[in-house]
Amino acid sequence: MTFIQNTEIIIRKSDKCISKIFFNNGINIVNFDSNFELISSNKVIDNIKGSTDIWFDIDEQDNIYGIYDDKQGSLIKIDINDNKINKSSIISYDNSKYTISFPYISKIGKDTHIIYYLKDNKSKLYKLVHNIKRDKEEIMSIIDIVGYEDINNFIAICDNTNISVFYFKIVKGYEEVFMCTLNNENSIWYSPIQITNSNKEKIHLSVTKGTNNTYHIAYSENNSSKYQPIYKRVDLNKEGISISDSVYVNKSSACNIPHIIEHKNILHMQWIEYGNLNISKSSDFGKSWGTPIIDDDSIEYPFIRYYYKSNCEADKEYKVSNVYGCRNYINILGI
Repeated sequence: MTFIQNTEIIIRKSDKCISKIFFNNGINIVNFDSNFELISSNKVIDNIKGSTDIWFDIDEQDNIYGIYDDKQGSLIKIDINDNKINKSSIISYDNSKYTISFPYISKIGKDTHIIYYLKDNKSKLYKLVHNIKRDKEEIMSIIDIVGYEDINNFIAICDNTNISVFYFKIVKGYEEVFMCTLNNENSIWYSPIQITNSNKEKIHLSVTKGTNNTYHIAYSENNSSKYQPIYKRVDLNKEGISISDSVYVNKSSACNIPHIIEHKNILHMQWIEYGNLNISKSSDFGKSWGTPIIDDDSIEYPFIRYYYKSNCEADKEYKVSNVYGCRNYINILGI
């Protein structure tokens, strides 16, 4: 069939119940039980068009929460619990002077972290901004200044204590991957680390945190007018940071939206090529990759990309941030 150029969100609770968040004249949430039987369906917000304006997550108590830009000068926090939806302004800004994109929210302990791109409408300069809401205290900092070009998404990786952000920054006219990590002791960001230096156009950044403080990075890179899937690994250890060489997973000419899934020490890179889902596997943590195959279900059924969040114990063996799945019913493809 065909790949649907859209992104939705799947959140799985500890009891295996599933919530799917999608866009249809606003933001909608559909709730299913563990047998995928429909429980309820609600419209959360009107007049939100796509994933660049919202983010949703789940806390340890299975409460769904999120953030969105109302395009009127406020970032709005959403809390969803037992089908009760509460909204409150968490950040205000002058929307005549600035534009916000890709708002992100995460709860760590008693702190609420908000990260977003802030564009100066006059100079066109983009900054990557971080806010901490801590009781009555608010801390705001600039993670990095990323350039004047239209930007792709950033990836924030959070665990119980740490936050690391991966993003594209313009260097000598080309997108390069950078990483920056928050110092938890003083809430100040360490200096950004440049991960790539290829002097080539890049799009579709995706990052998954694997085992042993390993970060799996995937993106599409323009090589002689052909976009190819690239893999790169960052390892954090007591000695510091180790960055692997870039690996061309396949000499593809139409790589679109790649991402990595780690499962039982096997890496699965997935990407879209000519409307089909391509999959390549690595058993040596990204040093070499097998010949890509096309997922059979992606040929037979329409499918879509999902952000995937889960509290389900059975899902913990999968290290994943994005998946592809069938559009008309919940079925994860390729794993």
